[in-house]
Amino acid sequence: NVSGAGVTLEGVGVTQSSGSTVNAGSGAILVNGGDGTIDMAGALTTTSDAATAATVENATTVELPAITTGSTGTTTIGVAGDTAGAVTQSPSTVISTGTLTGDATGSVNLGSPNTNAIPTLGAFTSDGFTLNDTDSLSITGAVASGAGAVSLTSSGTIAESGGGQISTTSTLQTSSVGGTTLGGANVVSGFTAADSTTGSVSLTNGAALTITGLDQSGGGAVSVTNSGPITLAGSNSATGGLTLVSIGGGVTLGSAASDSLTVTGVLSVTADGSIVEEGGSSVSAASTLLTLTSSSGDVTLLNAGSMGSIALTGTGQNLDLGSPTQD
Repeated sequence: NVSGAGVTLEGVGVTQSSGSTVNAGSGAILVNGGDGTIDMAGALTTTSDAATAATVENATTVELPAITTGSTGTTTIGVAGDTAGAVTQSPSTVISTGTLTGDATGSVNLGSPNTNAIPTLGAFTSDGFTLNDTDSLSITGAVASGAGAVSLTSSGTIAESGGGQISTTSTLQTSSVGGTTLGGANVVSGFTAADSTTGSVSLTNGAALTITGLDQSGGGAVSVTNSGPITLAGSNSATGGLTLVSIGGGVTLGSAASDSLTVTGVLSVTADGSIVEEGGSSVSAASTLLTLTSSSGDVTLLNAGSMGSIALTGTGQNLDLGSPTQD
């Protein structure tokens, strides 16, 4: 065990055994791996509420211990990309801190079974980012994940504010209780979201987007506004209404036999391009509102028998209702 009014651990590699504690009192904790491996299984503790409350930096791979700061303190994992390898957590450890931020060039996995308590996620750069959180999560900085997926799980709500935004050329996956609101300047290629309550799920995005695995089972509304085309693939369901808006692109509701969309409420689709549902897929809704905002768009619904009453507005080129059971 180590204690002091602020503690620095530095070497070419830093190791901590399970059961040991580093207690910095109200001071800051700095762990510098000296471009070696950081492998810690004990606990780092400080009551500091400072932006430098706990910092883990300059390492190849990192296995984090339990980290506790003051309720508004900040934990930083990697500084200026100096953490090159994968970042993980020692089993059964918990990070309890006011704000988590960092800059790593490898993947960062702070997911299940670790049950972290982090109310705020600040700017974080990595190549893949996973977080399991028992708090409601507020994203206030740019979470940039390169080609790696972003997976956020919260026992409460997930929301962006201020400069909060997420970017990845892979998939953004969220799981919340009470709703997910992602209204920042997000740029993701895939989106999957789950929520089991009446809270709404919303995403604003700025790239061609594929939605798969959508599961809003609590009756809350789901809305996606995208600058680019939207494609639904695989199984998607929303027990409330589903609103899809494509600015500068079309919307594909399904294209293969394995694609299914179930909306208990109203399905509303607005597109600058075409709105398409291929015959092999299935779409069901209580009612459907379709809006074309470009005169060059088509509406192709080849299996529309389960879409309820369909209201179509706007001006397009071709209309194809391939199902003989649809009025």
